[in-house]
Amino acid sequence: MSYRRSLPEMSPFTFGTTKVYDASDPQHLKVVRAAMDAGVWFHTSPTYGKGDRRAYDVLRKAFAEDPGNTPQCIVKTDPHTPDTLRGTVEGALSATGIERVDIAQIITYMQPHSQKDLQPGCAIYETMCALQQEGKVGSYVLELNTETTDDHFEIVRQGMYDGYIFYYNVVQRGMKSNALYDLLREKDAPLLSLRTMGGGPGDMGGTPTEQEEATRRLLEELAKRAGCESEAEFRIRFPLSNPQMVTTIGATCNTDHLRMLIECAQPRRRLPCEVFEEIESLHRRWYAD
Repeated sequence: MSYRRSLPEMSPFTFGTTKVYDASDPQHLKVVRAAMDAGVWFHTSPTYGKGDRRAYDVLRKAFAEDPGNTPQCIVKTDPHTPDTLRGTVEGALSATGIERVDIAQIITYMQPHSQKDLQPGCAIYETMCALQQEGKVGSYVLELNTETTDDHFEIVRQGMYDGYIFYYNVVQRGMKSNALYDLLREKDAPLLSLRTMGGGPGDMGGTPTEQEEATRRLLEELAKRAGCESEAEFRIRFPLSNPQMVTTIGATCNTDHLRMLIECAQPRRRLPCEVFEEIESLHRRWYAD
């Protein structure tokens, strides 16, 4: 028995739910329903929507209005112990009304260890398998927005997860190790990118302070070379230009903005190779091992 699977086919853009938190606000429900109608995946967490599972409340209400149109979901889960892992999975099911967590995101802190937790007979391993056998989880991806350790390299070398998720946009790469990033590329591991917009238009993310103005000018030039009509288009096309990126996740509470994000992502339009590689080279300089 193993918890390893292949990731399901995903929409290029995934709707992040960090900005929906009020189930009594028609605008919050409207944007969720619009994302449902667009057929995109959802990404959520018990801490989204100002905490206290408020995003879950909005999702539950929207999903109940059109139960035949419930989306596939990525849900953040807590792997601290077998009980917290099971609790965050089952809590998401009961709070949102979904039947299954299609992709469980193993969050950054207290990540399971490759030898102590992710081997047959280990409690975390057995819980991961059991949740799948019970039909409560489809696949598992590991979040990599944390300090890189030797264990991360071992996990990637052995392909212990169905995919890997981290902040990845024109001005940020949350997984800062170039060596680990190179290993992910070498292994052709499926990747999912968080923070599509990098904090929003004009945000400079992880850019070193002394390089912000020069980087801003460079990015404006690259966007023009790529034929992008807006900064937002440039920012969403970048992560999808990575051939291993299966989806890019962005949050909004505005239906027009949502429509624009989906249109920029579908069909999947990659940046010219030289533009993509120039941004990648910026990341490499910022996050030199």
